[in-house]
Amino acid sequence: MVKALIKAGELKESEIKFFLGYSGWSSGQLEHELQDQSWIVVNSNPSIALERNDKKMWQDFIKKMDTDYAIWHTMPDDPELN
Repeated sequence: MVKALIKAGELKESEIKFFLGYSGWSSGQLEHELQDQSWIVVNSNPSIALERNDKKMWQDFIKKMDTDYAIWHTMPDDPELN
């Protein structure tokens, strides 16, 4: 379907990005985690994720957030090195 949208000119290659991995929650688990503030939820411009394609993308995004989260931008890729 993505190829068809690109071919039809309805979607540009630069407007999509794929992330590999798996996330799964049991029924109600995500809602509970959100209530417990286990996740950082922010309004953001999707172009941040679409325009960048490097390892520093998330660091730069965190830097622009509230100062409470600024320290996270310096975390190493391997948390055991922290």
